[in-house]
Amino acid sequence: MHIDSQLIEKLKRNALDIGLDVFYIICMLIFMFECFHLNMIPTKFLVLIIAALLILAFILIIIDILEYKGWIKITKRACSVVLSIFLCFGAFFMWKVNSAMASIDNSPTVMTNRITVMVPADSSVNALADLSNAKIGYQEGNDADNANYVIDQLLSDTTLVNPTYESYTNYLTLAQDVLSGKVEAMIFTSSYASTLNEQIEDFDTKFKIIATFDRANSNTASQSTKDISKEPFTIYISGMDEVGEPTINLRSDVNLLLLVNPLTNHIEMVSIPRDAYVPNTAAANFPDKLTHTGIYGIDTTISTMEKVFGFPIDYYAKVSFTSLIEIVDTLGGINANVAVTFCEQDENRSFAPEDLICLNQGEQTLNGKQALAYARHRKSYGDIERTMAQQEIIKGIINKVLSADGINKVPTLLEIGPKYVSTNIPMDLVKRLIKSEAEEIQPWTFETLHMENGYSDMYPTASMGADLPLSVYILNREDVRTVYRKYLQMFETMKLNEFAFRLDDLSDPVEYPLESPYMLWTDNVTTKIYQFYSLEYPETEPSEDEENPEGEIDPNDPEGEKPNEDPNMPDHPGEPSDPTDPEPGTPEPPAETPDQDPEAPVIDPTLPVDPTQPIDPTLEP
Repeated sequence: MHIDSQLIEKLKRNALDIGLDVFYIICMLIFMFECFHLNMIPTKFLVLIIAALLILAFILIIIDILEYKGWIKITKRACSVVLSIFLCFGAFFMWKVNSAMASIDNSPTVMTNRITVMVPADSSVNALADLSNAKIGYQEGNDADNANYVIDQLLSDTTLVNPTYESYTNYLTLAQDVLSGKVEAMIFTSSYASTLNEQIEDFDTKFKIIATFDRANSNTASQSTKDISKEPFTIYISGMDEVGEPTINLRSDVNLLLLVNPLTNHIEMVSIPRDAYVPNTAAANFPDKLTHTGIYGIDTTISTMEKVFGFPIDYYAKVSFTSLIEIVDTLGGINANVAVTFCEQDENRSFAPEDLICLNQGEQTLNGKQALAYARHRKSYGDIERTMAQQEIIKGIINKVLSADGINKVPTLLEIGPKYVSTNIPMDLVKRLIKSEAEEIQPWTFETLHMENGYSDMYPTASMGADLPLSVYILNREDVRTVYRKYLQMFETMKLNEFAFRLDDLSDPVEYPLESPYMLWTDNVTTKIYQFYSLEYPETEPSEDEENPEGEIDPNDPEGEKPNEDPNMPDHPGEPSDPTDPEPGTPEPPAETPDQDPEAPVIDPTLPVDPTQPIDPTLEP
């Protein structure tokens, strides 16, 4: 009984110290749990952390048992409080990171086509019911699916009585007829708004929306099985040209292809001009602007670029104007070297003097709106220079994230990620990459590539129709081959610092082995365009086992007829015909290619190449 009273007295005397010890142990266990759950800390560091925490707990308990007095006891209490607070903060930090990554993984993979019913801004029509007995126009070409979806919705609307529907081949003619009063309203997919803004002055202010419909489309999950902590991989970054959520299908205004090599800590940043003239896989591979492929969804843009470059794209990250503003502002701004002095419209496309964003040339810190203005500005130069500015912004963001101040903002960035970034990169793989990099921290190096040896011209596009030539950028074959070589080099065992590459040295035995027959290059566009130009653009791509429809040209068949071709069609829109040109009915001769072994196997040029497999040396580009 005497012993029990002494023990009780001792516990009362050391109650504060015992409480602090218990609190420390609870914080320590929670911290350990979050460390294991996060799974981003290398094992060797995790063992050291746990050992250190256990030793500290043992020391704190021993001090209490021995009942040290004076400064030792005060120091012990202070250390216990500080350590407990540190552990709680660390556990909370890791919980936020883990929760944010989980929300990104669980974010919907559904992309949305936003379709509207529009009328002139000064029209008395304010609701669908006001269009009873009215004429409604719609686009029946490559956007027919969206139009038919809305028509089905309108047919079920009991307030809309007896409307008539009139079809158009393109949105420009339709919009002009609505403004002239030939039709009262139009069904319009909002992703085409930016393109019509370039054709109709003040398009946004000349129309008003009276109804909106969202049509969902599922995105294909990544098929890549790579361990990105050990294998090189590719990421496509798509920047939409509007504000809002990245789940809306809109034009892809920023197009960056990252070739990431975790073995050498090196990233190749390939900027692709938004106006690049490429085969649109959603329109039977007919030529289109790369930016327009975003209208059909991120899957279309990726499959199109795989045809261009000849290798698979493993993952994507899709952002909008809002995304860039939020990311840069969350980081507290980024450093960038602005190439020119300029003024640019704001994120809402306003050119009002009070809304203009003006920047001076030189190194400076940019906020979100300024970074966006610099990334999209191109009036002072061409598309290539704009891609350089976009790379400058991306490097600024990466450098800020990797800085001491930026690392503290990572949880907040991950928290806003699901709202402003759409990606198919599994977060488990991201954790594995971070864990691998933390094992042996090495600086990352960056190199930039630009598709700068092509040229701009006026040609029709699959998305806007053959009767509306637009400014496009014709890619140079060697620029694409350079990117392909860089891709193959990631899979070689040589160290990055032992490798040197010169653009003027083409003695590299590795050539671009697979080339899509639908590609139009600087050396063949003026002749090969006739295989597409005078044809009506198909709505969907035929399946592989479907025979070539009557009247459709196979780009591999130079002997094929060219139905509906205008014999007076010049090489370039707006240019007179050259009298020395062959007769229009003359079949196009096969393109000149290097000699090739007739025994060489035939490879489907539409399939991406697998760099892990040897290339048949008998094949020539």
